[in-house]
Amino acid sequence: MIDAFRSYLPRHQATAPAISAWSVGQHIHHCYLATNTVIAEMQAPKSEPYRYQFSIPRLFCFTLGTIPRGKGKAPQAVIPTDTPTLEQLTRELDQSDALTARYDALPRDAYWRHPVFGRLNKPLNDRLTTIHNHHHIKIIKDILARA
Repeated sequence: MIDAFRSYLPRHQATAPAISAWSVGQHIHHCYLATNTVIAEMQAPKSEPYRYQFSIPRLFCFTLGTIPRGKGKAPQAVIPTDTPTLEQLTRELDQSDALTARYDALPRDAYWRHPVFGRLNKPLNDRLTTIHNHHHIKIIKDILARA
């Protein structure tokens, strides 16, 4: 998926306000911030072991394999504050290998707490990451089609 994001770098400043308030670069930057934040949360020590937690919104999202546009609210920590530069985005995508290595080193039951979907261990997080990044790639494609 990193290669897909990398392919959009030349048009990182493209916008289409009718599609999204964010530029292409902001969508890429958001995905990087989300991944980095989740890995840090999964690495953090927990007071209790992972325990599966049922979630109707997660069941809906994971079954359909999509996130409905305009329905999710990103936490402040992963919202881009401005349009990142090409150099910043390139650096972040280059750092993705290190992020992947950190993630791969985590045990299967490492988890983090999603504000809507509850506790997500590695297999559940893998599914969410795929759905989330595809969601943003679709938005990027729509922005570029209009820009």
